[in-house]
Amino acid sequence: MSLATVRSCALAGITALPVLVEVHLGGGLPGTAIVGLPQSAVRESKDRVRAAIRHAGFRFPQVKVVVNLAPADLPKRGGRFDLPIALGILIASGQLPERAAAGLVIVGELGLAGGVARSRGAGSVPDLADVVGQHGARRALEIAAAGEHNLLFCGPPGTGKSMLASRLPGILPPLTESEAGEVAAIASVSQAGFDPASWGRRPFRSPHHTVSGVALVGGGVGLRTCESVQKAMFAMH
Repeated sequence: MSLATVRSCALAGITALPVLVEVHLGGGLPGTAIVGLPQSAVRESKDRVRAAIRHAGFRFPQVKVVVNLAPADLPKRGGRFDLPIALGILIASGQLPERAAAGLVIVGELGLAGGVARSRGAGSVPDLADVVGQHGARRALEIAAAGEHNLLFCGPPGTGKSMLASRLPGILPPLTESEAGEVAAIASVSQAGFDPASWGRRPFRSPHHTVSGVALVGGGVGLRTCESVQKAMFAMH
């Protein structure tokens, strides 16, 4: 087929707005044109996509490639459309089956070697299902989460203690509106500030083992009030 459509999205604040990436392969001199109100980073994607496709072992079609980002009146920013454009080209040229993008919303910035970079507005959450082995430690995590117990992992560096602990929030119940608001308030007074994309996400802190007691509770320059320290300790618990 010479026409392919891939679903993607544009970011407006933290809201994902649907964008349909249409790719047409036609006659004429070889080249790539991107239409649909793309800004400079999107227009530059044609060079990234060409290099990424070739380094991934596929063939970039030597025909006229027209990419339409619909709706046309919605500004398109960033490199998040690299991956859907590349998939559209591969599907339209017959190198991938049409079902390759069926039922998916695809975003991702491509590197020249074909790697996919993280996109803004989509933070990934560590999942316990990604852990291979560690059956005893996984069981301990599950019991601690179910019974709201404290948990202490001991062992030499590199055995997976932090990796396992970072996945505990993923198996805990979702935060209530009240808890989410409290966590957001605590984050807003920290140096890092509050990221709206993390609303409702259980926090995870991984202080270095050499951290002092003062630093652990938020001391140092700009010492927080006792109330905010208490809330921070509650959130970490």
